[in-house]
Amino acid sequence: MDVEGLLQSVIRFSNFMTSRLVVSGVVFYVLSGFTDIGSTTEGFLPEEREWFGAQLGPRRLIDVQRKLVGEVSGPMSWWSWMGQAFEKDVGWRIDYHLATPDLAKSAVQAVTDRAASREERISDHTAVVIDYNM
Repeated sequence: MDVEGLLQSVIRFSNFMTSRLVVSGVVFYVLSGFTDIGSTTEGFLPEEREWFGAQLGPRRLIDVQRKLVGEVSGPMSWWSWMGQAFEKDVGWRIDYHLATPDLAKSAVQAVTDRAASREERISDHTAVVIDYNM
């Protein structure tokens, strides 16, 4: 089964069971909050962003972090180890919390747990944490 088929099955199951679902993790489709590296890079192709964007909507899945922080650049959740990417906050927003509309309404806070310095980093990713008032 492809990613789209799997995602659609999960959404249908969630709607049938409880109408509360969160999908969390790395999604290598950059929607917003990124450093433009060109449209020929996998994970950044226009058709990939279009497909991922089509999964979001008021009757589908909600990008919970974006809902809480607004239409701003970032917050980034991935930075290259090369150069000064981390220090300059030049990265990608590729870690998401996607939730059904009912669950997204209960989200109260979004935090990107970015290390204070390059020396304190343990990964090229950081955790995106959403607090839900359940």
